[in-house]
Amino acid sequence: MRSIMAALLLLLPGEAHATDFHGPAPMKNRHPLYTGLLLPPPEAAPPVDRTRWEVSFDYTNVFLHGTDDHWAVAHDYELAALTVGARHPLGERLEAGFAAPLFYQYAGFMDGVLRAWHRLIGVRGYAGQDEDPDYRYQQHTTYDDKEVMRGREREVVPGDVTLWVKGRLWREGESLVSLALYGQLPTGDAGTGLGSGGYEYGLRLAGSTVAEGVGLTWGLGYTGPSRFAGIATGVDYAGMWTGFFASEWPLEWMVPSSDGWTMIVQSMANGSPVPETGFYQYGDPFYDLTVGLRHLLPDGTVWTVSLSENLNKTNPDFTLDVTVGW
Repeated sequence: MRSIMAALLLLLPGEAHATDFHGPAPMKNRHPLYTGLLLPPPEAAPPVDRTRWEVSFDYTNVFLHGTDDHWAVAHDYELAALTVGARHPLGERLEAGFAAPLFYQYAGFMDGVLRAWHRLIGVRGYAGQDEDPDYRYQQHTTYDDKEVMRGREREVVPGDVTLWVKGRLWREGESLVSLALYGQLPTGDAGTGLGSGGYEYGLRLAGSTVAEGVGLTWGLGYTGPSRFAGIATGVDYAGMWTGFFASEWPLEWMVPSSDGWTMIVQSMANGSPVPETGFYQYGDPFYDLTVGLRHLLPDGTVWTVSLSENLNKTNPDFTLDVTVGW
């Protein structure tokens, strides 16, 4: 863990600034079942008080093979995503925002590194990962022998655009509760799994407080994809519950002379839109653990670097996210 945190520190530039809390790291769920669906990343509970822009780059290694009576999936690729978004205040209690992603899939370069890492720490990778050849691109899913999705290697593919309105419901001192309403537009390509092919909706209740110098944020929500529009056939999806809990504290508690830096530890989870499927990588809920570092610059720019690991081997192997907001 110390080596991971040291590497994250090297990635973040700039001079230190007074410690401030900005909520969870905006980690995305890049499991191939969820990438094109409406699953808002964890975020701060308060609406913004001025217009803020945000650019995120995240990188994921995916390996997932499974079958049951209906599904046959083969995913072996690495995914890079660039997301641009903005938030704008609407009075004192509301904000409106959007997020628009671009995706790029290819065979990647991490297979050998991950294989060596798994051997070093004495754990196996996902089922079949140690036996399959490295640097192979696979992104294919069928349902009842009809094609649902097929990836497009080495192409830039737009994803679905997410819109939201968030409002403050209650505030007392440093504690706050808000409600966000989300919609997702079918601007992505459902045939690649990087869009849903339909309009989606969701909501999330979120809260934040500061206790003993630690910033705490939680969120509980629901999203309703209803149906995924594939290539040759569509698939009916169930609604999904979502949730997260995040903590953030000054890094100077652990590392002297690190004013303006904070450390983030959080976990997010969501249910499956196909809970009755016969293989756990698609049917089980998703859980992860994320560790991150954040740095606030004097001009208000905020850098966040975070690393996520799936906790129950539903996939992906890891996700690295670098986000800058201003």
